[in-house]
Amino acid sequence: MNFVLGADNLPTIRQLQAGVLGSFRTRHLSIRGHRISESLENGDMELVHVGTADIPPDHLTKALSARDVLDAKEKLGLVDL
Repeated sequence: MNFVLGADNLPTIRQLQAGVLGSFRTRHLSIRGHRISESLENGDMELVHVGTADIPPDHLTKALSARDVLDAKEKLGLVDL
């Protein structure tokens, strides 16, 4: 295994691991998905679930409580000026 890919979307992870691609709702995954499925099958890549809380940049796209903002700030290494 050469590469570990983390994702927070469990249904997508399951589809990629099963090699099930191309439904109407996931057609945008078609090209990338086939490449990822091929890499998983060949053992070149491992796909793991990563919780949203463990993806600091994801915090920039969500409405957060004050505590979560401070946690995200710390994880991203942001400082007050």
